[in-house]
Amino acid sequence: MEDTLDDVDLLTKLKRHLIGAGLKPGDKIETETELAARFGVSRHHVRQVLAVMVQAGILDRAPRRGTVIRDFDSVTLSDHIRFQFEVAQFDIAEFKEARAVIERAIIPLVVRRITPAQLDKVEETIEKMLENVDHPEVADSYDLAFHLSLLEASGNHVLQAFSGVLSTLFKSADYRRRYWNQERILRIAAEHRALLDAIRMGDTAAAIAALDNHLKSSQIGISS
Repeated sequence: MEDTLDDVDLLTKLKRHLIGAGLKPGDKIETETELAARFGVSRHHVRQVLAVMVQAGILDRAPRRGTVIRDFDSVTLSDHIRFQFEVAQFDIAEFKEARAVIERAIIPLVVRRITPAQLDKVEETIEKMLENVDHPEVADSYDLAFHLSLLEASGNHVLQAFSGVLSTLFKSADYRRRYWNQERILRIAAEHRALLDAIRMGDTAAAIAALDNHLKSSQIGISS
């Protein structure tokens, strides 16, 4: 059979077909033979495109079940977003602005939804920062973990996917913590503590104020 679609066209049509079919995570899709007949292409071509979708985390190969729609995975989606951000090489100022917007927006959700276990997880990132006051790179990783934990505590999977914004910013060459020292690490840990205390008390206004103070001290904010 002579294929009438290239890989991009077939991928686009296949995605639209799956969405239009109303399939949910865990649902089995049509066989390669059925899809080849539907789109007028070879089974080999279908198999190649399905493999791309499996690698992208859209589909999953299930033993004795065939190919199914994969359950939502915010980590995988975030990885894809982060890769696109890194390739695009956006200006660091845009990442900082996006971070400020996202983090301020999630605070009311975090205050309402954070669980005791999540509070403990966020608390641990602060303790780990203090334990590694003499190891800036390790402390930096727990600084990122603090903010990612709050994003997770928002309970919104779409927002969690934007953890790629934070991860890309923290790993940016222009944002590296070469200037970090004990004083800075202690100050950031104290700012994290103030924010967490406000969240723990259920005080949204105080939490936003604490975050604004933290972002201002880190020279991150929304430009006018």
